[in-house]
Amino acid sequence: MFRLLPRDKLWIEVRIEELQTQIKDLGPEFHEVLNQSSETWHDNAPFDAVRDKQSLLYAEYSHLKYILLNSEPIKKPAEISAVLIGHKISISKNGKTRSYFVAGDWAHNVSQDFDGAIVVTAQSPLAKAILGKTIGEETVFGTVSAIESASSRLI
Repeated sequence: MFRLLPRDKLWIEVRIEELQTQIKDLGPEFHEVLNQSSETWHDNAPFDAVRDKQSLLYAEYSHLKYILLNSEPIKKPAEISAVLIGHKISISKNGKTRSYFVAGDWAHNVSQDFDGAIVVTAQSPLAKAILGKTIGEETVFGTVSAIESASSRLI
């Protein structure tokens, strides 16, 4: 099962709708490319291009549907004593501090800076090393120096 934050589930639902529309909108393009050439369909490069586009869209659609159907929601963590999914944390090493947001098993904006923190999934090596740690505990990546509840925009 995939653990998803509500914001990531919503993003998947919106993206699935966009993909359905884009796939449906390829219908007229298929009609056009099949009728623009006197050659057979297997010698028709424009047809191949539209078919490839449809395949890519459908692959993304299928993957997102699979994640959605095999996911469970994660609620905003109530406690802040240890690092949990949905927390914004800071790690200090060699005098430098970096902030991270621990998302669920899948997130649409991994590695992006959002609200002052780099988004990492719970499956990343960093998250696996820090989940369950408390302030002051050492990890391979440094010392957990702060744990905070993420803003409602992150959850």
